[in-house]
Amino acid sequence: MNGKATHILAAAALLCTLWACEQRTVESREEAVSSPHEADAAENRDATRAAFFDAIVQQVVELETRTFTLEGVSPMEAANIIDAYVYRDRPHNPGMISADRNMLSVRETADNLDRIGRVIEELNAGAGSAPETTLHFRLVEADGASETDPRIADVEAQLRKVLRFEGYRLLGEAFVTTQAGPIDQPIRTPDGGQYRIEGVFGEGLMRTGANINIVDSNRELSLTFSTKATEWISPNASSTGKTVLLRSTVNIRAGQTIVLGSARAPGSHQTSNGKRGEYHPGPQVILVLRASAATPDGNA
Repeated sequence: MNGKATHILAAAALLCTLWACEQRTVESREEAVSSPHEADAAENRDATRAAFFDAIVQQVVELETRTFTLEGVSPMEAANIIDAYVYRDRPHNPGMISADRNMLSVRETADNLDRIGRVIEELNAGAGSAPETTLHFRLVEADGASETDPRIADVEAQLRKVLRFEGYRLLGEAFVTTQAGPIDQPIRTPDGGQYRIEGVFGEGLMRTGANINIVDSNRELSLTFSTKATEWISPNASSTGKTVLLRSTVNIRAGQTIVLGSARAPGSHQTSNGKRGEYHPGPQVILVLRASAATPDGNA
C-alpha cells in the first residue's frame, strides 16, 4: 500500500473516532451545561471541533491543478466534454475549470485529471479532421412558372410534397464551402432582388475513442434569411431596410436536401408622375439547402 492510500485510511479512521466523540458530546451536552458561561464555552468548543473536522475532510480528498494545452479545439467545446469529470458540488473541496485562450486549467483528483488528460489528447488528435462541407442554397420562386424549371428538377418533386404551389422557378443560388464558422452570403436575383443568408455552421463531433463516446455525423446550421426591401416615400427619396423572412436551425449531413422555409417577400409601390402608384406584392420565395462533401477542386 502506497503512502497516499495509508494517509487516506488513517484520516478515515480519525474521522470515525471524531464522529463517535461528537455523538457522545451531543448526548451529554445538556447535563454538562448548567450556566450561561458554560454554554458559551461549549459553543466555542463546538466551533473549534467543527473547524478541525472540516480540515480533516479536506485532507481525505486531495486535489491537484493541471493546465492542458488545446490544439485546434475551443475551450468551450473541451470544457463541455470534460465537465462530467469535474465535481463542482463536492463538499468542502469542489473541482474547478478555467480557460485562457488555448489553455484549460482543471482542479480535480489525480485520477480524474489523468482521465481528462486522455480525453484532451484525443480531442487534440482529432482537431481539424472534420471534412469541409459545401452548402448549396437555392432561392426558388413559387407560382413563378407554369413549366418545370430544369435547374431545380431534382428538388421540384420534394417541393410539391411539402408545399401546394402551382409552379416553381429558380431565382438565384449560392455556394458556401466551410468546415465550421460564420456564414454571410448574399443572393441577388435577375429582377434586382437582394437577399442575404447570415448564420453559423457548427462542427459536429465526429470522433470516437476510449474516453469519447460521441458519434454525430450531423452538422448544425443556424441562419437568418432576409431581404433588402425598399419602401416608397417620395419621388426623390426612399427608405431601405432589412426584412427577415425566416429563421431556421437544422442538422444537415452530406447528401441531404432540406426545404428551410417559405415566405412572402415585401412588395413595392410603382411611381407614376411623382405619385405613389399601384402596390405590387413581392414574390413567394422558398429557400432550399443541399449539403455535400467538398471535393478538392471546390466543386460539390
